Parts: sequence; C-alpha cells; structure tokens
Amino acid sequence: MDATRGVALTLRVEESGCVSELQKTWRRYGDNHFDVFHLTGHASINDRGEPYFITETETGDRHDAKAGEIADALRYRFPRLVFLSGCRTGQAGDRGATPSMAEALLNLGLAAVLGWGRPIGDEVATQAAACLYASLADGLNLVQAIAATYQNLREAKIPNWYLLRLYGRGKLDVSLAALVEPLGDRLLPVTSEIEQLFLDPNDATTPRVVRREDFVGRRRILQTCLRRLRGNDLGVLLHGMGGLGKTTVAKRLLERIADPQNSNYDTIFNFKQFDEAKLLQDLARHCTSEAGQEILNGKLPLMPKLTKFLREGMNQRDRCLMFVLDDFEENLEENVNGAWVLKFEVVEPLMALVSAIARSGLPHKLIITCRYDFSLPDVALNARLLRVPLYSLRGADLQKKCDRLAGFQLPKLSRGGGGAFGGVAKTGDRGGGWESEVVGMVGGDFAE
Repeated sequence: MDATRGVALTLRVEESGCVSELQKTWRRYGDNHFDVFHLTGHASINDRGEPYFITETETGDRHDAKAGEIADALRYRFPRLVFLSGCRTGQAGDRGATPSMAEALLNLGLAAVLGWGRPIGDEVATQAAACLYASLADGLNLVQAIAATYQNLREAKIPNWYLLRLYGRGKLDVSLAALVEPLGDRLLPVTSEIEQLFLDPNDATTPRVVRREDFVGRRRILQTCLRRLRGNDLGVLLHGMGGLGKTTVAKRLLERIADPQNSNYDTIFNFKQFDEAKLLQDLARHCTSEAGQEILNGKLPLMPKLTKFLREGMNQRDRCLMFVLDDFEENLEENVNGAWVLKFEVVEPLMALVSAIARSGLPHKLIITCRYDFSLPDVALNARLLRVPLYSLRGADLQKKCDRLAGFQLPKLSRGGGGAFGGVAKTGDRGGGWESEVVGMVGGDFAE
C-alpha cells in the first residue's frame, strides 16, 4: 500500500483466508457498501482444467476455492468490480474448453472481473493494483483506469503488461461510469480514530505501532482473538516480551472489530496506569448521553455504577464499548514467589470493570496488553479472559518481515506457487462520495 498512500482509499481486512468467514464479514455490510472486491494470493488450474484460488478452511487446512464458492460469498451484494490478483485467473482451462475463473464469475452474475492471463510476479501484480486503485480513486472510469495501468506498466518496461485482462458482461455500463467522484479540494483525514489512540503521548506525530500496511504475520493469533471476542469471552490478554507487537495486534483487533465507521463499538483507551478516577474520567469524556452522565456522577459503588452505565448509559442504544488497557505491566508487581500480580490499588477498579462487563449482558469487551501474564482474583471471571502469548516471528512470518527490510532481497516469486490465503479487505467510507471503497483478500504462506 506504499504506492497508494495519500490516495482516497482505505483498508478493510478479512484475516481468516477462509471463504466462509469472508461470507460472514461480507453480509455484515449493506448493499453498495463496497465498490471493489480484491482477491490476492496463489491461484492456478488443476489437472481437470478447473481454475481455483488457494484458501483455507476454518481450521487452517488448505482448500482450493472455485468460482462458485467466491460468488456465493458475495451473493446478492455483488461489488461493481472484482479483481482476481492471482496467477492464471484470466486464463481458460483445458485448452479453452473450461472458462477462466474471471469468466466463470461473470456467468454467475458479476458485472466486471479483472484477472491475469498467465503466471505473474508479485511485484508486477502489486504495481498494477496500486496504479489501478489510484486511478479509480481519482475519478477515472474502469476503462480509463485500466488504460492508465497498462501505460504505467509499459513505462516501467514490464513486457507482460497485457496479461491483465478485463472481463465484462452485457454493455459493461460499470466500465463507463466512474466509481467515485474526484476528491477536489477536500482533504484526506491524516489518521483514523483508531490510529490516533496509538500515537506516542510525547510526540503526537509519531505512532507507537507499525502502520497497517506494514503489519506482518500474527494471522493465527488474530483469527483466534476475533473468534473469541465475538463469543462469550469477556476479553483478551496479549502478553509477552517487549517489542513483540502486542500493542500492534491490539490495534489490528480494534480495526477489525471496533472500527467506529463499520461497527457498533466505541473504544475506551487507557495507557499504562489504571485507576478508578482515570476510568471514570475516560468514560465521562466519551459519554454524550444525559443518562450516562447522571450514572457516572451518582453515588453508587464502582461496580454497580459501571454495570448500570454499560446497560443504560450508552450514547446510542445499540452501541457497546471496547476497553483497551495498553502497557498494563505498570499496574503489576512481583510477589515473593516470582509471579506477577495486580497491585493492591488496581484490584478493585479492574475487578469492578470486568465484573460490570460480565453482568451487563451486552457484548462489551476488554483487550489488555502486558509483558506478563497474571490472574484475576475471581476464578470464574479469570476463566473468561483469553490469554494469548506472543513470541518472536518465525517461519513464513519471519520471511515476510525480512523481505521488507532494505538490502534484504530474495528472488522474485511467482503467484503460481503454492500458498494459503489470508484475508485483506480494502474498504472506505465515501463520506462526501469521493473515497473509493474496496474489499479484498490477500495471500499468506501455507507453511505457517
């Protein structure tokens, strides 16, 4: 995404790499929410001439997804454009007897599909996608955007630029109309609401975590945390040594489950020291409802006050809160046995918050990042806090990280190789009608 930084386009990520999970995500959004679905990863054609995209099952096993499965995941809310950024997605199988995956999607009802006619390298595919989306976000129609992409690839002296193929159904009206209006004099937001939470408190221009487009790996951890946060667990405790990316994972979870534009969650963020006064101050600052302010200023003890607030004090009836306690090790101390435990003054406010979340009967959630694992005094509540240890990157994740380091270059890989598929989705809130909305999925490595 470096090539599209500053472009009117934002990201929506589907981490699972699983078509059934993509379908669940897709159905949470209304008609015409997404302009483009971008699917990137490893694809090929099997011995029977059937094109497929390598995906995963819900348990992480390899699954070769056919065009029908992808169409079913998007059904009744088809985007205006699908980009199959994988090898041979625009190539017919069985010497032309079997339609390509792009053509098969057209036959299943989609209006316009982009695919590659032969194996293509990652660098070329990335450059093509960046130019295409930048052109669409500038207000060009699909035909113009593809022409600009061809020109860009030719100027870069890429010999197989013509392998990018557009398949259209009917009169291709979608190709002759711009997806969005040009930006004009309107300014792009510098940072999202979630990104602002993770800025360095001593330097508001410096993020404490890596950028979303630079995030590498941790897909299994994200999958597990998302599944449990959407279930009965009260929250997640991410623990491990400093520098392993606990806060970055927390930010990615927020972007997936608590994006204020695409979910019913608002975020209450606490950095380091945690106490009753700070918690109530944060809640009061966020609260815009009269009922909520009355509850917070009332004389109830802390736990029933928080419980009542979480039930009756939300700004809107359907809103919930995602509490993030970042760098929580400040609130721990080591006991005589060498175990890390809550400081005495932290026990009451933390247990009041966790108990209130449990008693509210609503899906309020908690994310804690901490160097050390610790237990809650209440055994039942402690069992409902998922503990996720983070270790240093290894295997395919480490390889991806090394590939991005300056001076660390490996031979370019073709997208025809084997690999599983993670999920990245790109969306945007058009707001004034100018921002391109894209959803997609991105490839990962199967040997994770």
